[in-house]
Amino acid sequence: MGEFASEPIQRSIAVGRVDSGSVRMWLHGGATGAGRLTLRAADGAEPLEWTGDVRFDETAGGTAVLQYPTDDAEPLAPAMRYTATFVDAAGVEFPMARFETAPLSDADCPDRFSFAVMSCHQPFGQNGQVDTHAGRLLRALDEYLDDQRVKRLLLVGDQVYSDLPRDRSLFEVGHFRSVAPAGRADISECTRTEIRELYHQRYRVFWSAGEFHQLQGHFASYPILDDHEIVDNFGSGEAHGGQAFAAIKDGACDAYWDFQGCRVIQAERRPESFDYQLEYGPVAGFVMDLRSEKYNDGETIHFYSDAQFARLEDFLRQYAGKAVVFVVLSVPLVHVPDWLATAGAKLMGDESDAADRWSNAPARSSRDRLLALFHDHQQKNPKQKLVLVGGDVHVGVAAEYRFEDGVPSVWQLVSSPVSNSESPMTQWLAKYPPRLLSEVSPDCLNGACDVRLLKGVGATQTNPVTDLNCGLLQFRRSGDEWKMVLKLVVERDGTMHEAFASAEL
Repeated sequence: MGEFASEPIQRSIAVGRVDSGSVRMWLHGGATGAGRLTLRAADGAEPLEWTGDVRFDETAGGTAVLQYPTDDAEPLAPAMRYTATFVDAAGVEFPMARFETAPLSDADCPDRFSFAVMSCHQPFGQNGQVDTHAGRLLRALDEYLDDQRVKRLLLVGDQVYSDLPRDRSLFEVGHFRSVAPAGRADISECTRTEIRELYHQRYRVFWSAGEFHQLQGHFASYPILDDHEIVDNFGSGEAHGGQAFAAIKDGACDAYWDFQGCRVIQAERRPESFDYQLEYGPVAGFVMDLRSEKYNDGETIHFYSDAQFARLEDFLRQYAGKAVVFVVLSVPLVHVPDWLATAGAKLMGDESDAADRWSNAPARSSRDRLLALFHDHQQKNPKQKLVLVGGDVHVGVAAEYRFEDGVPSVWQLVSSPVSNSESPMTQWLAKYPPRLLSEVSPDCLNGACDVRLLKGVGATQTNPVTDLNCGLLQFRRSGDEWKMVLKLVVERDGTMHEAFASAEL
């Protein structure tokens, strides 16, 4: 069918997990082979300079991951800025990366800082050209996020699309044949290894657009996969668990590990689940994997395994003393009313957007189990703020979950999309499902949970936000407490503007 107008990235560095004394770096070097990575302290009384060898793995798409410190190296200094430079075997220098290590404790934490939230990076129009608006926003974000003192960039799903634009989808036979391995007429005929390589190429093309890879080199980025990193609404359809999708799932998850997961999970091999946790001063987060374990058994849609749920329980107990905890749910826990999702799934089928929602009747047991856990946690820890962070739904939303029995509220921030431009009609329609939210009444709660949109302050009253957007969790020290503000920002004329900002929570 058509080609993409953007040249695939050849050389890139991303900053992954950063703790008080360590960093995990990801590099993509194409066919450059080996090279040397140098870390330097950008400031401080005792600057560190270290150089280490890096070798790229061609089976992993020409990528490499490096954990510092190595056995013979000193830890990084806490709350210190560093730069990372890489020169390949041919003497070619890659774009410079930068990062800041975490503070040792809450007391050492800056009085103001932010986490950024974004999802749904699909910057191409149907003609394969990069959407003008999407490109401007991604370029404007770099300086803006720096000004907002962003310490962590949460990439909460769909950092690449296998199936959009539609006439350049791997599942569209015409386009597939233009990139197909020899002898393959359809993606379902491919082996796991061939799928992995096809998705590697997808990452190179999508991340070349709008300087998306540059953002990942300038901010410690913490990703999770969602459906389009495999295929739309993966796991909701009963067929997704069958043999026809086995190689697609495994190959796509292999590619996710190669390009994203390996930068935040310290493991030699791809794990069974991609969930993980992180910590920064008074804030801790648990990132759930809602795709690789999701399946439809014909009666129930299971979003996560019992083992992953147990790890979330352990996390909430471990960090009960933090001022704020957040849980990343790539698909927002509450987005459309129960009746609308269930009716839509029956009308459009089990691979539809409606079927993919937690409020679809076969999926509610997974949702209600989480709601009960969050309710119980807030009851035991009434001074702690609990925030649910999401993407996926192509609309930015800030909401409150208010429990009828007086247990402290749970907050929700959804940011989507960062670059996937929709038609004006689709944008207009997207604002209505969140406005229909009202009451969730699972049997596991002592009363109902009232879900409502938050009101903004001053001129920042737009909620939901239907334009391309990025979310912010902003934190401010106030005496012995930490205040939090939820924001959604958009691009206008090349600069970022606040569309929505909550009162301090």
